Amino acid sequence: MRFLAAIVLATMLVSTPAHATDEDTQLWVFLNASTLLADGLTGTVEISPRARENGEQLLSRVSLDLSVAEGLTVNAGLAHVEFAGGNEIRPHQQIAYTTGPLALRTRLEQRFFEGADRAQWRLRQQARLSFPLDSKTQISGMGEVLYIVQSEVPGTADQVDQWRGEIAIRRRLAADLDATIAYRAILSPRGKREDRLSHVPVITLAWKL
Repeated sequence: MRFLAAIVLATMLVSTPAHATDEDTQLWVFLNASTLLADGLTGTVEISPRARENGEQLLSRVSLDLSVAEGLTVNAGLAHVEFAGGNEIRPHQQIAYTTGPLALRTRLEQRFFEGADRAQWRLRQQARLSFPLDSKTQISGMGEVLYIVQSEVPGTADQVDQWRGEIAIRRRLAADLDATIAYRAILSPRGKREDRLSHVPVITLAWKL
């Protein structure tokens, strides 16, 4: 527990420098259902409404997850994002590895914004530590960096898009239903402008069909 707390604290300190004075509050909800389609192959459908101060957002995603070795999975999916003033189509590919309490994930996203000249390519690197509190409850800490490899605007340099840190508690409510509550901090660097720090309570309900 002390080690987990140290990881989360370090993540938050890295993500929240003193000059990040532009802050907002959001609420994200994740509703997802997954089912085993074949040996080692799982399909997932997810809907995520998000209340934000600059306009609501709705993300809908379908994905396939294939177990290729012990602790190692590959995943591909497609999301549609509706937001104030437009929409986005977002395919992704990812690889994840879990060993003991540590889970590592690398995801590559192609983001097609309505009216943009080209797709944005974004790389996401995530690390998560999880520990059981009892037979039905788990606590975890997560850190993630989101990096824009190619901007949708030609001539724009590569840059960090976001830093994220999270602490979460997951509870098994039934054999086929888990619930998670979390606090997520998102730091968005904005060049010459003040960085934005978003405080995001997160609620997740996950069904296994």
